[in-house]
Amino acid sequence: LLDFMARRSGMVFTGEVRGGITALLYPGVNLFALVFTWAIVRRVRKVDTSKAIRFGFGSPGRSPRRPLFRREKPGLPVPLFMAVRNLKTGSGGLFYTLFSFLLMVTLCSLSFNATSLLEDSLSDRQFWGIPDPHLTFYRQSGGGDGLSDARLRSLLSENPAVRTICSGSPRIDSYIRSEGEEPFAVMGYVYSGEMGEMGLINNEGEHPLNPGEISITDRLALKYGLETGDRLTLFMDGMDSEFTVSGIFQNSDNLGYSFRMLDRTYIPIRPSYTPAHYYVRLHDPERAKEVLNDMESKYGMYMDGVLTSRTIREIERDFGSTMPYVKLLFGFITAVFFLISFTIIHNNTQDFILEYRRSLGILKALGLSPSGLRSIGVYRILILLGACLIVGFPLSILLSPQLLNLAFHSSGFGAFPPRPGLGDLLWIVPIITAFGFISSWIPMGQTGEIQTRELIKGE
Repeated sequence: LLDFMARRSGMVFTGEVRGGITALLYPGVNLFALVFTWAIVRRVRKVDTSKAIRFGFGSPGRSPRRPLFRREKPGLPVPLFMAVRNLKTGSGGLFYTLFSFLLMVTLCSLSFNATSLLEDSLSDRQFWGIPDPHLTFYRQSGGGDGLSDARLRSLLSENPAVRTICSGSPRIDSYIRSEGEEPFAVMGYVYSGEMGEMGLINNEGEHPLNPGEISITDRLALKYGLETGDRLTLFMDGMDSEFTVSGIFQNSDNLGYSFRMLDRTYIPIRPSYTPAHYYVRLHDPERAKEVLNDMESKYGMYMDGVLTSRTIREIERDFGSTMPYVKLLFGFITAVFFLISFTIIHNNTQDFILEYRRSLGILKALGLSPSGLRSIGVYRILILLGACLIVGFPLSILLSPQLLNLAFHSSGFGAFPPRPGLGDLLWIVPIITAFGFISSWIPMGQTGEIQTRELIKGE
């Protein structure tokens, strides 16, 4: 190496390598390390066993000397160390206990997630698939020429507070006819105007934009294997009509089997059609009451107006009254599993005391405090519950929509979307922790009632 460096510099290396010094370097370094480490580890003889078990390391009120250039970190507390060691060498019953805890944690998380998901769905327009106007006007059939469709639309359009108008119809009945099967009833809605402006949302595809297009519910698409772009034949007003599926949405009306179409598509089928509902959104929602009063004072004999149709606010009011009963049901189921889990933890902790009573007796004889002995069993349970929580909480997020879908499927509700209920985690973690602490702390109290000699003898 020196010769190479010298030649690169234009010189010639003529020195001689002294191999003797190099040969002595390796054993010299090893001898130094041996002497240095031996001097340090001799301090182990000064460790007081009983105090180390009781206080972790060192004596109370006394800080041990720390080696140079290194800050010593305290190790695991003895109870936690013993709990981890026990779990690593646990018996076959550990799997059964772990499975029981996982079931309990998952069910507890499931109760919180399912309840929160149901509450959040009350204000989800996409879930309900209904318009969300500020005002809805119902034109009476006896209005005659005094308030025709064109007249009412003109009056609303001329009002400077009105931003968007979308007219609609009462529900229209139709059927899907299949060979060898009974006609299947499907309910339809007819709109005139931009559906998206009224808060109507599709899960897939687009709203009908052209004549001959319809959007259908997800349950109807699933029943007949339909996707956007497919063709669907409906029997309505005495004739079969074929339509192109432009989008898929959710709706609970008619048990979730319905469709939407434009008035331009329906008028050729039923030329006498005229809208009866007028959904209105305002520039300033605070003026809704003012606009409603003005229209009713002038044209009240021809139409009825409400601040909202059956929109999100009414759904929250109607279904909100059932939420306490839903919470009570989930709470009862969770309480039953908590009671079962308490019994399992109690029995498992007693088995742990019987199996490791000799080790517990030795620790007690060496000075481990009664609370330290009880902490060994508590740490065991909390570690297991923590591991189950890591697995059970994400599992509950995936299962809660499926549980609600199964419970409300027959009522026509759409699919509940998965919801990452991280806020629920703030409630679940302390509840599970407190439950595990109490359930294991109580039976571990038996270690303080048994004499140390009996523990060691295993009697």
